[in-house]
Amino acid sequence: MNEWVEVIGVGIIIAAIALAPQEPPTPLQIQPSVSTLTSIPLTRITAYNATEAQTDAEPWLSACGITFEGQLAVSRDLLNHVVPCGTPIIIMTDGGDIIRGVVNDTMNVRYKNSADVMLNNLQDAIVFGVQSGHIILN
Repeated sequence: MNEWVEVIGVGIIIAAIALAPQEPPTPLQIQPSVSTLTSIPLTRITAYNATEAQTDAEPWLSACGITFEGQLAVSRDLLNHVVPCGTPIIIMTDGGDIIRGVVNDTMNVRYKNSADVMLNNLQDAIVFGVQSGHIILN
């Protein structure tokens, strides 16, 4: 298909410039993104509730600030050196569950390489049980 273009420049009108038909665009060549993922083994993944019995006298306060739904707690060895407060992480359990959340709390000092998932009720935490898996960082 030819298109006619009129160009005005330096008082001269150039008319009838035919544009050559264009070739159809070639398909995009999509290369897979190469991204480095870090996997941190977790020997213990449990669930907890924001109650005095399971935390302390102020369950509305976490180690990193105000407690919020969906927060994750990690053991102090991970909080201090690997995943600081506010880090979004993915936990993959060895059973295939994928848990996404933000680190906002820490666990008792006796736990190492561990994570806690805050759930809304005790029964859900009991059903979750004790699992193992990995933290995935991008």
